[in-house]
Amino acid sequence: MRIRRRIAAVAAVGLVAVLGVAASASPASAATYYIIQNEGSGLCLQAPPETPTDMGVQLVQEPCDWFSSPRPSCGS
Repeated sequence: MRIRRRIAAVAAVGLVAVLGVAASASPASAATYYIIQNEGSGLCLQAPPETPTDMGVQLVQEPCDWFSSPRPSCGS
């Protein structure tokens, strides 16, 4: 009988710990946008105009377009 109580107590403590961690987890943050400019050439890292939002797109260095949207993002 004591073994069952101990097992139940350990299971209860484990459940409380798991629920506590799950309840305190924060949601993923939104993507943050950056302008990445080469100091030597003055060119900016940009996505090609035909695929500005595709994942895995090959970025290029072009003259900086400070007002274009959307910009490449770092993050999820």
